[in-house]
Amino acid sequence: MHRIALTLGLLACCSLVHPPLAAAQEPGKPVTLREQTQRSVDRALRWLRSEQGQDGAWSGHPGITSLVALAYLRSPRQYSEGDGPFVDRAVAYLISKAHPNGAIYDRDNPGYNTALAIQLLAESGNPAHRPLIDHASAYLRGIQADDATGYPQSHKYYGGIGYGGDERPDLSNLQIAVEALAAAATDPQDPAWGRAIQFISRCQNRSESNDQPWAANDGGFVYAPGESFAGATRSYGSMTFAGIKSLLFAHVDKSDPRVVAGVDWARSHYSVEENPGLGQQGYYYYVDTFARTLALLGEPTFKSADNTAHQWAEELARRLLALQDEAGWWSNPVGRWWEGNKHLATAHACLALAACYPFLADEAK
Repeated sequence: MHRIALTLGLLACCSLVHPPLAAAQEPGKPVTLREQTQRSVDRALRWLRSEQGQDGAWSGHPGITSLVALAYLRSPRQYSEGDGPFVDRAVAYLISKAHPNGAIYDRDNPGYNTALAIQLLAESGNPAHRPLIDHASAYLRGIQADDATGYPQSHKYYGGIGYGGDERPDLSNLQIAVEALAAAATDPQDPAWGRAIQFISRCQNRSESNDQPWAANDGGFVYAPGESFAGATRSYGSMTFAGIKSLLFAHVDKSDPRVVAGVDWARSHYSVEENPGLGQQGYYYYVDTFARTLALLGEPTFKSADNTAHQWAEELARRLLALQDEAGWWSNPVGRWWEGNKHLATAHACLALAACYPFLADEAK
């Protein structure tokens, strides 16, 4: 999770303006997919730098700013604070949005924005941010649905976390929150984890571990207990990978039946072309979650239900490289959930490629 690597600031800044000398291709030597991926991310980050606002933000939005800045930190070049204004100004912008209660946001969605800001501040590795991270993570735990907030354990939303202004928690927000709590080094014994696991389990179509009457048994996940954007309570891709990833971050072992069932659903619906169950809706969110989850599982090969061995990182990298605009950005023509916003879609694509990168071969095939 923490990929903190200190680099020479001057070289890092220059690499966003001109391709580094190390990237120059030797005559006659084939370009590996790994090298193509790095160049693709470099091009995207140069474009994003040109789009950064004077206040340090992208799209004037704390959540999008956190995602873009995370794309710099997790990129193959592993930028950090001090490497240039593309990181430093983004961090300063987020710090300026901190509220006395610990939330980090501008006008709305304090839970969502705070969770993403925690991930960025924690991943920066700067100890000066520790008090802000601790305060923000306490805020996140404080908005979790539990007895203290009026939700008994029997309630379907118990353990969930939502946008912060919305009273209904969902798995999309919870997956960001649990990743933030992990990044903040929250004590594994903190009761927030157990509560989160209960909510995650109630979003899974697995009646053996989901006590809700609607639960089926395909092993996939939905948006919230009894609610799916794929219709009725049907499982779909982005939420299934969100569920698997959330269980892993909540210290559930990968051999746990809930994780295994989720992975089995993913094997039966393997795709790098679309968000299974939703087509192109939320595609960049899906590939980001897909890649981070498979990287967390640590397997370079993912077998689909028909027993085909997929080099998932290679397949996804090729797909994203083919979709990238020459200028460096990505955008979803199906603009639902803000994916027509080039800053957001490009951040998700860069984060997906960063998760793919360690699994790509150094040699051309």
